[in-house]
Amino acid sequence: MHGVAAPILRAALAERDSLNELLLRRGKKLENAGYEVQVKVTSRSTLLFSLTGGKRQVITAANGNFNCGGKSCTREEALRGVELAPENFSPNALFRPVVQDYLLPTVAYFGGPAEISYFAQSQVLYEKLLGRMPVILPRADFTLVDPKGDRLLKKYGLDVEDAWRGKQELRKKMYGANVPKKLAREFDTNLRQTEKNLKKLHHAIAKVDPTVQGTIARVEKRMRYQLQRLREKTGASLDRHEKIIAQHEEFLENLLYPQKGCNRAICVSCRFWRAGAAGG
Repeated sequence: MHGVAAPILRAALAERDSLNELLLRRGKKLENAGYEVQVKVTSRSTLLFSLTGGKRQVITAANGNFNCGGKSCTREEALRGVELAPENFSPNALFRPVVQDYLLPTVAYFGGPAEISYFAQSQVLYEKLLGRMPVILPRADFTLVDPKGDRLLKKYGLDVEDAWRGKQELRKKMYGANVPKKLAREFDTNLRQTEKNLKKLHHAIAKVDPTVQGTIARVEKRMRYQLQRLREKTGASLDRHEKIIAQHEEFLENLLYPQKGCNRAICVSCRFWRAGAAGG
């Protein structure tokens, strides 16, 4: 397979300068757009590793030549090395899918969130070296909710995503929903009336002194927060003797957010609940 891939491995070295410039520009665009690049590219980067003496070593570029494991060689020597022994060269993470699709052309690629993000960088390599690339599609992910979990979500007015926000946030929302319906309506009515009164006050004060509008907005935010806190504390007080919410919270979190320390994009033990946890 390395022999068949020799032409594109050779192109990675022959066109190293222009390819690296494309990757550097793409990296800046991604960062400016608020994304993290998956592979850090520097002015010395190349797309290949050397496989010699049982070791996989990074090939770097400097002053028109290449360096691997402390040994320097000219561009011509490196190109000749690929022609004579392509099996001694290996593509890096950004170049590997390009080599893959050079060998076995792909129509569409289904991947997880982290896998797909590599293609945001690799796309410039595809265009330059192959003139095409596969359609990139997200792999389907599912969160399985059993009948008891479904009943609890409805009981507390929760979404599956609420379980991913951590124990404290989940418990607070459940306490807020634990208030009796009549009392809950009182909270909602008072909140609406408070917001209505503050809005009137806002307009009245703005005519006198527009500079205090920011202060009014902060007061409104604090009052809304305190009312919500009072609602949560009321729900917590009602649950103090029964301790039902603690049991329900633990059940939902174990069902919908197991192995909370796992942050891998692909995890065999939690592939069914990871939907959305990494943007998928």
